[in-house]
Amino acid sequence: MFKDRRQAGDELAKIIVSNHYSNPIICAIPRGGIEIGFYIAKKLKCRLNTITSKKLRAPNQPELAIGAVAQDGTIYIDNSLVESLQINESYIENEIKKQLSELSARNNMYKKFSCDSNIQNNTVIISDDGIATGSTLKAAILSLKKNHVENIIIATPVVANDTKIELGKFVKNIISLNNPIFMSSVSSFYENFPQLTHEEGVDMLKKSIIKKID
Repeated sequence: MFKDRRQAGDELAKIIVSNHYSNPIICAIPRGGIEIGFYIAKKLKCRLNTITSKKLRAPNQPELAIGAVAQDGTIYIDNSLVESLQINESYIENEIKKQLSELSARNNMYKKFSCDSNIQNNTVIISDDGIATGSTLKAAILSLKKNHVENIIIATPVVANDTKIELGKFVKNIISLNNPIFMSSVSSFYENFPQLTHEEGVDMLKKSIIKKID
């Protein structure tokens, strides 16, 4: 169990530093991933940006993800789950529109720090504070690949073992500290897990720019 995101981020940073990546860029998943990314970027003295995505909710089961959509409209669909639940195309199209609308409002806050520019042929490290199913990560990864990113790495304190195996099909490397067989929630792996506000996230992004310049 981690004390908080700062401890988890510092521990991840030690491992990442030892891998000697050349000029990496951190693309953090708001909001908890920003705090994790902040401490990694501080250690690596590199750029801290964001990449946003939203899960697509199953009908009458808002906690169940049938896929996700990224900030640039990139879509990931879990086709096997969609087929098993017999979800029609019309529902999926409407759900995509809803989540894109929410992403649009969120992107206004993070636009200045978006990972959608000047990342070609770079190593990008996607940071998150924990990964249960990985749907939002998959949409983010597919979005980055459109921008010809040279190498994509996921860095997270905790990721469900099955999810880590599945995400391994999308990226070259996943750096994690805990890979539980069963994972009910990300928060259960932290002693202190306050919900980060968007304002706090933006403040960390601004501080990261200042620290990099200094």
